[in-house]
Amino acid sequence: RASDTRQRLILPTADLVARDGIAAASARAIAANAAASPSAINYNFGNIERLLQSTFALAVDETRAWLDLRRAEIVLLPGSPDGAAWALLHGLRSWTTEGRRLALLYQEALAAGAGEGPAADWTRLFRDFWLEVAERFGLAPIDGRLMHVFFESEALYHLSTWSPALE
Repeated sequence: RASDTRQRLILPTADLVARDGIAAASARAIAANAAASPSAINYNFGNIERLLQSTFALAVDETRAWLDLRRAEIVLLPGSPDGAAWALLHGLRSWTTEGRRLALLYQEALAAGAGEGPAADWTRLFRDFWLEVAERFGLAPIDGRLMHVFFESEALYHLSTWSPALE
């Protein structure tokens, strides 16, 4: 029962943060979106910061699954530098369209605490993914790091035109 209430709070929090940014995630706004009382946040998480951390942690897990789907698609590409470019282009398009909610949550997590907690976990996921992509296509690790940086900056550029929270 407690985990049901926790999930009932986490999912609307994720939607609210992705839609309006972390600044809009007040206890009252979250509770209204979750059809719960604001006190449910403290009862289930201790405070709103822990709810946000739990929300971001769930989104990291969702991103892990999203990356697994990209891995399955990448194996179909030619094993050349051109294939790596296609992987990067497809990953970027997918992340900023079908993965948009996760992408916006990632940017909000970075703004809230880059280099720690779920934001650091997310960054490591992407770093490792792009290093793996580089290896798959016969490229050096530095190329994987460059793909990671390019992916991050281009994703932010594409997202900024869609979200007032990021502008």
